Amino acid sequence: MNFLKFSLILCWIGASLFFAGCSEVVINKPVPEIIRKKIYEKPEKIKSPEALLKVTPQAVSYNPARRIDPFEPLIKDESGKYAGESLRSSRRTSLTPLEMLDLSQLKLTATIRTASGEYRAMLEESTGKGYLVGLGTYVGIHSGRVINIMKDRVIVEEEVEDDMGIVVTRKSEVKFQKPSGE
Repeated sequence: MNFLKFSLILCWIGASLFFAGCSEVVINKPVPEIIRKKIYEKPEKIKSPEALLKVTPQAVSYNPARRIDPFEPLIKDESGKYAGESLRSSRRTSLTPLEMLDLSQLKLTATIRTASGEYRAMLEESTGKGYLVGLGTYVGIHSGRVINIMKDRVIVEEEVEDDMGIVVTRKSEVKFQKPSGE
């Protein structure tokens, strides 16, 4: 009997809610007003480019003041130069074939002593082409210069940029290659 009373009460609550929700309430919403307006009027005739600037509604311009240049390097040193700028600017623009090769690609094939007493050296690239070098000759991709030629080696002074962008001068040697049996 309790179950029957409970189900009747639930039906009565559901019916009262159903009929309470069916009451008709009309809300008058305002109808949006349609505005028709030309945004840009096309000029009939344009005689000069200056006239076009006068006819357009707004002339758009870009002012880069107080904005970051996206193409500018982020790291600068104390002097105001960008990291690595000094090395790039000091390099020569016209490169000889020897300046396009790394020192590891060159081998010393001969050294000779001239009548005046100075030494000359023959450096050979991997294709077999040889180059005669003397003191002051530019060699290698790091703007190296021959500073000394001895009987068994050529000493080259190079400007190399380290990881921090600091230009360091280092001396490298090009020696005779040992025979394969030694």
